[in-house]
Amino acid sequence: MKRHAATGFWTVLTLGGVLLCVTAGGPAQAGTWTSNGPYGGVVVSLLIDPTNPQVVYAGTEGPGAVKTTDGGATWIGVNDGLIWNRVRALAFEPGNPATIYAGTLSDGVCKSTSSGASWSELNDGLPPECLAIRALHVAASASQTWVHADAGAGVYTYELSEAPQITTVCPFPTSTVGSPHTA
Repeated sequence: MKRHAATGFWTVLTLGGVLLCVTAGGPAQAGTWTSNGPYGGVVVSLLIDPTNPQVVYAGTEGPGAVKTTDGGATWIGVNDGLIWNRVRALAFEPGNPATIYAGTLSDGVCKSTSSGASWSELNDGLPPECLAIRALHVAASASQTWVHADAGAGVYTYELSEAPQITTVCPFPTSTVGSPHTA
């Protein structure tokens, strides 16, 4: 830790590699970093409500999905029905921030239509070796919604229409030899 004489702030480098500035006897000032939680797990994804920046969702490696409605002063778990409490990716349905998609570390994709109050599984047709979701993107038109997921073994697209179907967009080899997900 190092204290900056001019500002009175401490600089702290956490294990997760996040740089925080915390006040040493005063409120946070514009242009400085302050810690807003959530605490108790490593945050791996953030999602800010486009209609209300005080509402933020965080995907974590422990508490699962958590939510704040007051800009980070308090956080609550929003995991009812969420398959796994290791949420790696979060995405809103365009134009509908009440509908959220969560990608988990080993149990695929879940969907909430209640701002995170409850979740349901969205894995029909996703191969078992592709349940480790690394990233999500959601696109929508007037009549359809597509959920794109980086599943470690390729990018998969789930089409939400009358007959949902999953297609492989960019498959990677499923063996570990030469696979992009090996160290």
